[in-house]
Amino acid sequence: MSIIYPVTHFSLALIEWVLISWAIRLWQQSTSLAMIVLPIVLVSISYDNLILSIGSLIGEGELLKTLSMLRFLLHYLVVSLFIVIAVELAHRAGASCANRVVRVLSWVIAFGLK
Repeated sequence: MSIIYPVTHFSLALIEWVLISWAIRLWQQSTSLAMIVLPIVLVSISYDNLILSIGSLIGEGELLKTLSMLRFLLHYLVVSLFIVIAVELAHRAGASCANRVVRVLSWVIAFGLK
């Protein structure tokens, strides 16, 4: 049972690496600079899952503590950007509610949550 947890997190990290490459292509095709947020968030989540998967191999200690502190910092900086991603993807999909005001407001809210 103890192998399931690290293998699952490593599998998620691998899947996220595929999503990162796809998100970078979407960003390059986009006219919106805000689409760079999606690959940044995916890199952050991938790092999180990678550290969770190798944590038991590293073992308790300063290295794992340092790597985990970076995970927590990334959570603090990046998670609120999901709001921006959702609004930008809605805008790309043609949702009328994702107008210019809502797009700017999503950035204000995301940074306001810091």
